[in-house]
Order: sequence, then structure tokens, then C-alpha cells
Amino acid sequence: MEIADGQGSVEHTEWLPFQLTLSGPAEAVAAFAAAAAGPGVTPWRMDFAAMEEDVFHRLASRYPRTGRLSLEGCRVFAAQLRERAEDRHRQVLMAAEGSRARPLDLHILLPVPAAVLALGPDHPEARRWLRTHWGTEELRRVERLTSPAGRRPKGQVGLRFTFFAADAAPTAAVRRLAKAWPGLQLDLQSATGDAG
Repeated sequence: MEIADGQGSVEHTEWLPFQLTLSGPAEAVAAFAAAAAGPGVTPWRMDFAAMEEDVFHRLASRYPRTGRLSLEGCRVFAAQLRERAEDRHRQVLMAAEGSRARPLDLHILLPVPAAVLALGPDHPEARRWLRTHWGTEELRRVERLTSPAGRRPKGQVGLRFTFFAADAAPTAAVRRLAKAWPGLQLDLQSATGDAG
């Protein structure tokens, strides 16, 4: 993900590896696993008109001077890109409807409020909400693994998720989940074993 910082430079996302291990009564772990699964798609409201205008201005500032693309060509290209982006976004949302393909979906567990979704994923207030309530802005490559048996009291089981988080650990999300699921023990670790 690349985000413009408002000054013309672009921030690059660093994808950090983590694992989240849960342990507790078998029934509670199973209930968490069922509640955590979702499509892995946050239904942001996208401003495609602004995207089209931004693409047009970027092209228009560069190509008409080189003779490679006319001003009208820049406008047509930006409109075509918008149309494809809108279509792709619609397809993703339709495919995600009712999906439980992602075993750990933060939006399902800790939903982004509608007012924040309306801002779009690149809005500073939306990004601030995600960092405050989740600790990160996105998870990718989420996998659910069987947790090693280890030494656990009878009736206790474990569950492990591995994933990559955008720029920071989802510590805020784990804290909120620990409060919401008091019967479970949650342990967030970086891939290198550092406590999260």
C-alpha cells in the first residue's frame, strides 16, 4: 500500500510478521474461531471521482509536454482507469459478501464505524481510527494453524494465527479482544519471538 502524505511524497507500507496464539477452554476457543472468520475485506467507501481527477492531473503534468499523450488522452485514460477501479471494487465487495475465507478478520471482530468507512482508507482520520483501535491499518496473508499441544490443563486447547500487519503490531486490537473474551489467554508475538 502506498499513501501520499499530502506533500507529494509517498509512504511505503512495511509488512511485519506476527503470530497470535489463543488458549483457553475448548468451547471458548471454538467460539472465538467462529466469530473471527470473515471475508477479510473492509467495505470502505471509495471516492472514485477524486481518484480519476488525481490520475488525470498526474498524467497531464507529464505527458502532453512529451507528445506521448494528449490532454484529451489523459482525460480518457483517467476515466477508463476509474471505470475499471469501480468495477473491481464492486466485484470484491460482492465476492466478500458472506465469505468466511479469512480466519482472523479485524473488521468482523472490531468493526470500523460507518462514519469512518465513509471517509475512505486513505483519509487521515480513518487511518488514525485504525491505529488507535486496531494498532495497525491492515492484516494480510492470515493463516490459522493448529497450536502445539504443549502443557495445558484438561479441557484447554490452543489456536494460532500467523499474519503480516501494516507497519505496526495489532496490539490495540489484541487488548480489546482480550477484554471481550475474558476466558481466553491471547499472546501476540513478532515472527522473531519478541513480545507484541
